[in-house]
Amino acid sequence: GACTLWKSDGTALGTTPVTTLGNGYAHKYAVLNDKLILGYEDGSNIQILATDGTTHINLFNYSASHLTSGSQLKMQVYNGRVYLNNATGTDGLELWSTDGTQSGSSIVGDINPGVDDGGASSFIVYNGKLYFTGTGSDGNNLYWTDGTGLGTKKLLSPVGALQSTLEHGAAMKVFKDSLYYEATYAPSITN
Repeated sequence: GACTLWKSDGTALGTTPVTTLGNGYAHKYAVLNDKLILGYEDGSNIQILATDGTTHINLFNYSASHLTSGSQLKMQVYNGRVYLNNATGTDGLELWSTDGTQSGSSIVGDINPGVDDGGASSFIVYNGKLYFTGTGSDGNNLYWTDGTGLGTKKLLSPVGALQSTLEHGAAMKVFKDSLYYEATYAPSITN
């Protein structure tokens, strides 16, 4: 049968359908002010939807083929917006944000320029910035953003390291005022 989004107050009488989505499944939810943002997948497309609890609107769609090699739909609320990965015909899977409206949904940064996927994933808020993993032209790295294109940067490798390798979608955690993550750093060669 068709996937239906339901809501409940914990009682049988207070459990009611909100809207029918179609033949697929809903996953990855984020609450933004008075809206629930969710991802819905039907096997070939991902739809990003918003609901106020009565009906839903479609914010944008992209091909599920972009969610390969361990990449998954991810969402994070940060500074009054939901940040997530989205793909268009001209940009690969990249960092997007939405305020819960179609007109307020747009790309933040093209980590891997052109149609190649930048694959923004594994979001965490730390020190007033949104950190995430992404794939640039030099491989998987840790990035941060202040929510703007110009304010989206790759985290620099530690002193003495030539480059880093970070597992795409790597886990991150804030602990004792520091951001912890796993990466492999290649030492720089000095003569």
